[in-house]
Amino acid sequence: MKVDMDKDNGLNYPKRAVVDTNVILNVALGSLDNLPPENLKRSKKLLDDALGGKLELLLPTISLIELSSDHLLRSEEKNPSNSMFKRMKKKVMQWCEDSELPFAELPLGAAEWFNETESAQCIFPLDASIVASAIFSHSSVVYTWDDRLIHLVERANRQSPIGITAMNPPVRPLTLGI
Repeated sequence: MKVDMDKDNGLNYPKRAVVDTNVILNVALGSLDNLPPENLKRSKKLLDDALGGKLELLLPTISLIELSSDHLLRSEEKNPSNSMFKRMKKKVMQWCEDSELPFAELPLGAAEWFNETESAQCIFPLDASIVASAIFSHSSVVYTWDDRLIHLVERANRQSPIGITAMNPPVRPLTLGI
């Protein structure tokens, strides 16, 4: 008989989390994304679990701007053709439009928070807006594939806790046979 260790797909999610742009891009582009293939399974699982009600996963509105920018998508491929680029961009934006993820809006106070939080100053501005989206939406986690962001959030928390954890989408533990 097989038993899943925690009876809920082996995952212990926070109540509410924010998803970074790169996780959305990973799912929307699938095999066209430049992340390792094993990341796609984890990204999809996270989003499927959110849509299945296992956690409240919010998409920062700033991510829509980032996803719609030519810069981000062009950086995913080495010299994509114009037609390939247009297909990729259309696919990503269609995924966002079809997604049922709620949005995390940034209030005006986000800029003030960032300005006054010295420990957060090490975080790059666009990433800081993702972190601020988590803080102002009362989320505790940012799911990301950006190891630099994870490191900078850990650094900020060591200096003066900002109350957010950044981590990769979780790995489902192996199911054990008993």
